[in-house]
Amino acid sequence: MVTDYGLIDKVTAYRPEADVHLIRRALELSAEAHAGQRRATGHPYLKHPVEVAEILTQLRMDEATIVAALLHDTLEDTHFTREQIVTEFGEEIAYLVDGVTKIDKLRLINREQAQADSFRKMLVSMARDVRVILIKLADRLHNMRTLAPLPDEKRQRIAQETLEIYAPIANRLGLGWIKVELEDLCLRYLKAEIYFSLVKQVAAGKKVRDEYIQGVRTLVEREIERVNIPAEVVGRSKHMYSIYQKMTSRNLELGQVYDLSGIRIITDTKMHCYALLGIIHSVWQPIPGKFKDYIAVPKSNGYQSLHTTVVCEGGKRVEFQVRTRDMHRVAEEGIAAHWKYKEGGPIDAAGDDAFRWLRQILEWQQEVADGKQFLDALKVDLFSDSVFAYTKNGELLEMPRGSTVLDFAFAIHTELGLHCVGASVDGKLVSPRHVLKNGQTVEVLTSNDQFPSRDWIGFLKTSRARSAVKHWTKQEERRRTIDVGRKVLAREIRRQGHSPEQVLADLPKALAALGVGEEQLYSEVGYGKRSIGEVLAHLLPEARVRPSFKERIMMRIGKRDGAVVIQGEDVMVHLAGCCRPIPGDEIIGHVKRGKGLVVHVSDCSRLEQLDFDPELMVEVVWDAHPSSPHAVPVRVFTRDRTGVLGRVSSAIADAKANISHAQIHTTEDRKACFNLTIEVDHVRHLQRVIRAVERLPDVLEMHRVRGE
Repeated sequence: MVTDYGLIDKVTAYRPEADVHLIRRALELSAEAHAGQRRATGHPYLKHPVEVAEILTQLRMDEATIVAALLHDTLEDTHFTREQIVTEFGEEIAYLVDGVTKIDKLRLINREQAQADSFRKMLVSMARDVRVILIKLADRLHNMRTLAPLPDEKRQRIAQETLEIYAPIANRLGLGWIKVELEDLCLRYLKAEIYFSLVKQVAAGKKVRDEYIQGVRTLVEREIERVNIPAEVVGRSKHMYSIYQKMTSRNLELGQVYDLSGIRIITDTKMHCYALLGIIHSVWQPIPGKFKDYIAVPKSNGYQSLHTTVVCEGGKRVEFQVRTRDMHRVAEEGIAAHWKYKEGGPIDAAGDDAFRWLRQILEWQQEVADGKQFLDALKVDLFSDSVFAYTKNGELLEMPRGSTVLDFAFAIHTELGLHCVGASVDGKLVSPRHVLKNGQTVEVLTSNDQFPSRDWIGFLKTSRARSAVKHWTKQEERRRTIDVGRKVLAREIRRQGHSPEQVLADLPKALAALGVGEEQLYSEVGYGKRSIGEVLAHLLPEARVRPSFKERIMMRIGKRDGAVVIQGEDVMVHLAGCCRPIPGDEIIGHVKRGKGLVVHVSDCSRLEQLDFDPELMVEVVWDAHPSSPHAVPVRVFTRDRTGVLGRVSSAIADAKANISHAQIHTTEDRKACFNLTIEVDHVRHLQRVIRAVERLPDVLEMHRVRGE
């Protein structure tokens, strides 16, 4: 018999009615499928799916989830098929296994694009059944726990991916303990020197802190007993990644982080939470600005608690968290704490507030064709802190911190955002760029004469708003090019001495011969993808069409069919200085008198200001094998430490990039800013450089500079 490592006992401890036979059958099939396989740790492969299932028992998941966890790698790594799983275990379990398998299939040539498409599928699967992502999180947690034997490069990649995607998703789902462990493990492998230094320093002062917190606990318990409120008082410690974040964001040393330890009070009712808060504030002086009421205004993941920081004995600061038992269960188990299952599968949670953020993401992801763009925007949304604002009707909306009036308008409705001219915020008129603060009431003002501009993308914070603006400008650009194409064709027909109305009566025949629709033809003419001469050859066979200015430029560049291939700057091709495109960027070209073909990044904010004729736009692509490096301006923010410039320079050199220009200055808050120009081969090369630099202990941020 296959050993279950105590798994079945753990399931039946919280679910006595569980189908033990089903779990044993899954164990047997998983053992058969993975027979002879071993992990990098040296353990039999079966131990991994069992450990994943055990993690899910801590969330008290149903047996379908446990069975799917035991089978989650069978479709990916063994000869077993989906049909076999359906036959053995039914469609529900097969869907869960298949959902996780699709997430992990990254075996395409372009790994970044495959990863992006995979996460898009993950969110769609998650919207249908949240158990898919719970299995994936458990899988990733066990993989992070057993990461040590892998090569350093692979450890770094997996840890970075976990920090950017899986830890934030665990946070969004309210899975506090999973988020904490993932973040600490990521810090261990991404910044090992810092991690082990923090562990050592925190451990050195632990005894003193524990004694102090115990003294505060004793005093609190005495006060609570006096008023006869049922409550449990426990100590809590800040985890390593949280300490690291606080030190980094506020430029602090460990000794300046006062809330390494705190106290949590768990009671029975919401009313008692506020009563206990009153007791704490009557005993110790609260610190202004350090009180947060997440009971009245819960976090987006359902988290509820009262937070307050007070000055206790000896002038030391202590943070208190006060919550009910139900709130504590949700804080630890998140979505799993209030997701119940019925016999036919999960209850539909389409109206559940905990999934509001997911529904919003799924709405705009349908408008984003590029998977990489979607993943980048998702990372921003997952990492952002929240700001809460009210509509004039009293509805509370949650958005990423830093969101503007325009973001708020798009959050209500796309049409409202497209025509937004400003807002009344707490009775005061403000512009669309106004950044919102918590608790403000916003009434959006619109005008039918207002339309989006590419410039909006520069200050919009939410993915939904940016996606809507990009979609609108793309549609508007297409409408304009269709109009330009129609006018250009009519003008050339008149130049040939004919009436456009009479000649275009035969357009359907020309469309059939060319194999396109009417709008597509006009769009291609407007964009310059199809020459007027080619169209008139079907409408006016005897016509002699003089090449346009644009066509003459294209002939000089050497374009015949398809897009112009960009290798770098030459006599007739110039890379725009405003956005500095490099290979890998999405690009667009336009013909400019005196310069030839000028190439911009497709979302360059200067394109609208240039007011160029869409008739002069050109389709351009990068050469698959760039011959020379491209200069890119970047900015690096660091703590002002001795030798930090040398470490940054070495990291850039180790990433096979060269610094061609450097300008350095320091700020009053003891930070340093390096404005560098580095030479890279393509976007992926730049991303590798940024990752290498951001791993350095004193580096706060590095980003590409555009439009300066």
